[in-house]
Formats: sequence, C-alpha cells, structure tokens
Amino acid sequence: SPSRWRWIGPVHAVLMTVIVVVTGNHWWLDGIVAVLVLVLCAWTVFGVRTGWHRLRARRTEAAPPPVEIRSRAAAASTD
Repeated sequence: SPSRWRWIGPVHAVLMTVIVVVTGNHWWLDGIVAVLVLVLCAWTVFGVRTGWHRLRARRTEAAPPPVEIRSRAAAASTD
C-alpha cells in the first residue's frame, strides 16, 4: 500500500512479540513461528498477485486487434 499507515501491521507484530516475550507469557519460539507464518502469507500474496498480473497481460496480448468499422459513405469516397 502506498499509504503512510502501511507500517502499522509490521510494527504491531514486532511490538506484540517483544511484549509477550518480556512479560513471560510465551516462548521465543512462538514469535519465530509467527514471523514464519507472516513471511509465508506475504510470499503467497506476492505470488498470487504476480500470477494474476501475468495472466491479465497474456489476455490483453492474445486479444485480436480492433477492427476499423467505416461507414459505406466513407468507404465509397476512398474507393
């Protein structure tokens, strides 16, 4: 996202992990697994978006060129 608010998610994840570990509610492994899950999700989203854009580009390349439609009067005047 081009928004300046895009950093709230990652900052929240890091702060939450640090706070949970410092207070002793969970182990570091929980944070590590959470980061791995986030990376896997981001990688999946990137792959889906890339595939979607490639599919759309392929469809526009495969589309036939537009056909010029001329009126009978225009066709008769050029012949």
